[in-house]
Amino acid sequence: MSSYSTTHHRLHRTRGPASARACVHCGRRARDWACIAEDSSLATGQNSEGRRVTFSTDLDAYVPMCRPCHRRYDAERAAERRATAHLAIAPLGKRRPPRRTYVVALDREPLFGGDDANGWTL
Repeated sequence: MSSYSTTHHRLHRTRGPASARACVHCGRRARDWACIAEDSSLATGQNSEGRRVTFSTDLDAYVPMCRPCHRRYDAERAAERRATAHLAIAPLGKRRPPRRTYVVALDREPLFGGDDANGWTL
């Protein structure tokens, strides 16, 4: 199986730089090759920065996009995946008893308006 960087090198070698094309969404100059493959056909790997990424080894699954459109597209797809994911909620751990607070009643005069219980005059 091909890695993320190998796939992008093949894409650049085969189809050229994305910057030579127009963004498929807005028509501005593209900057990135964006993967539009279905989630079921995606592979996972690491990019050159060591971040976990999903990608497709199918070069036809990439379209040129400008950076703002690419980020928006990826954010929308991530939101869709989160919304449709059927993740079980982890069971809650044992509940700790509430923290005890102690109220101490003092038989002293108030601090202001007279002599303090310690003999200080204000």
